[in-house]
Amino acid sequence: MINLRHILIYFELLACFSGIWSCTENSQSPPFITAEQFFSTPQKTDFKISPDGNKIAFLEPWNGRSNLFVYDLESDDTVQMTSYDSYDLNIYEWGSDKKIIYLMGVDDSDNLKLFSVDISTLRKKQLTPAGNSTVSIIDNLIDDPDEIIIRMNARNRRMFDVYRVNINSGEKKLIAENPGNIVWWLTDHDGLLRAAVTSDGVNHGVLYRDNEESEFKFIKITNFKDFFHPLMFSYDNKDLIVASNIGRDKTAIVKYDIAGDREKEIIFEHSEVDVENVIKSDTRKKIVGVTYVTWKKEYEFFDDETRKLKQELDKRLNSDVMDVSNMSRDERKLIIRTYSDRDRGSFYYFDRDSDYISKLTDYNITGDMEDMAPMKPVQFKTRDGLTIRGYLTLPVGKKPENLPVVIYPHAGPMMRDKWEFSN
Repeated sequence: MINLRHILIYFELLACFSGIWSCTENSQSPPFITAEQFFSTPQKTDFKISPDGNKIAFLEPWNGRSNLFVYDLESDDTVQMTSYDSYDLNIYEWGSDKKIIYLMGVDDSDNLKLFSVDISTLRKKQLTPAGNSTVSIIDNLIDDPDEIIIRMNARNRRMFDVYRVNINSGEKKLIAENPGNIVWWLTDHDGLLRAAVTSDGVNHGVLYRDNEESEFKFIKITNFKDFFHPLMFSYDNKDLIVASNIGRDKTAIVKYDIAGDREKEIIFEHSEVDVENVIKSDTRKKIVGVTYVTWKKEYEFFDDETRKLKQELDKRLNSDVMDVSNMSRDERKLIIRTYSDRDRGSFYYFDRDSDYISKLTDYNITGDMEDMAPMKPVQFKTRDGLTIRGYLTLPVGKKPENLPVVIYPHAGPMMRDKWEFSN
């Protein structure tokens, strides 16, 4: 059987015989990495901390299928929540301190059903009906221990309506019926469904309503050239925080006055790249920063507390890129993910009050990351003066002379490559 190593050797010999590479001039090559090592994934994934910060949920294989486990930070015990051996559980959220909600298929179709599990009794309940419908979670309403908001196509297979679901009883209430063109929904900070995004494939629109008893009305319609995407409501629930390129060359983060149909404030913009993501603190009720990508992911912080926390964690974890992937309700206990161009990275748990940090698992291959080829940013000017940017990866152990070139274009005008581990 031909394996990855045979293929690599074949191409190296072909390059030698063709004169592209020198067959004799070769500095120390890195150790060979097997395909099993290179494409390996961690056993434990998708760590999420409970709202009260006392437990960490994660996914881990059991009998060949992904199942849900919960680790108790106080007792140091781990309990297996589910024992599925026919289908994978791969989407879940904390519904409250006592219950976890999750999505999984129950047959060979692509339909997902919603379940809840009590972490004390392990009692499970299917919350959405059987049949030819599927569901996704819009908002797990972390401040509401009893309800979540989902979208489901039970009424019409082609349209996803929105329901408020009681995770204890399974009782459902329809709170928005999709006319057929709504592709995204947004709740406010009180857990009310008050905005939506429409699309006909070319033009987009933003719908808004004052409360859940009112009708949705258009507040903005854009064509394919303009980008206007609501990210969240302002903390007084009066304005929208939007990623928009209307009236500018790059996408910026702005505060949009709904009543006045105008930009009230530019929160952040960058001269070279689009800015489309915010960092927020629900506890302090403020936007504390933004992220954007130049040659790698960058951060801009608006307050000293968040900036100092990031600097401290970068130093302690010795990380190229560090993200807070999950946190407790009071934002004092964090799940952190690190990564770089040569390292898939690791997951960590960090308690800000006790200053305790612990690695949960590595998300990298077996071997020394120094043996992996670095991903270097490059740029050059075209004949008409346009700057073209990209990344250059050179083989480890080869002189950067007369090497064959593989050009790997990214997909589509709305996407870009990023500085990160790539396999």
